[in-house]
Amino acid sequence: NVAPQTVSVSNVTISPGWVLEITDYNISGDITQSSVGEYTLTITGVGNYTGTASASWNITAKDLSGAVVTLSNTSVEYTGSEQTVTVVSVEVNSSIIPSSDYTVSGDLTKTAVGEYTVNVTGIGNYTGLASANWNITKATPTAADFIYNITSQIEYDGLPHTVNVTSSKITDGTIT
Repeated sequence: NVAPQTVSVSNVTISPGWVLEITDYNISGDITQSSVGEYTLTITGVGNYTGTASASWNITAKDLSGAVVTLSNTSVEYTGSEQTVTVVSVEVNSSIIPSSDYTVSGDLTKTAVGEYTVNVTGIGNYTGLASANWNITKATPTAADFIYNITSQIEYDGLPHTVNVTSSKITDGTIT
């Protein structure tokens, strides 16, 4: 509905069976529009005809249900920090919908492992709701992700000794 919509009048009849020629009237009013709404045409007689008549036409909102919502990421690995996704595009029948014609809500920023949903809701020339899912997956640390702090060799003495291990994949003391 972003492109202008134009209504056309195929004929004007003033009594049953009496169709006016195109030269017998003028059309004015809301002939071309590009937004959702109700519009009115005015038909005015010319030449041998006088008077006016009105006709209404409307543009209805396009439904976003079933639209393809593309996110900046659909799967990210757990880091312990907030992860954020954004809506890159919304597409209906191969047409990209302007971001001014929808609002975004739902799970845009999350930290924990899980599946989340982002919603787009049509406004203006669009109506309805479409969704896309994204997830945070468990971290998969490898041996290279760990740092071992051993300051010196320790000779066996039968006592427990502590080795400090840190990892870029562990932020809260838990390996996920």
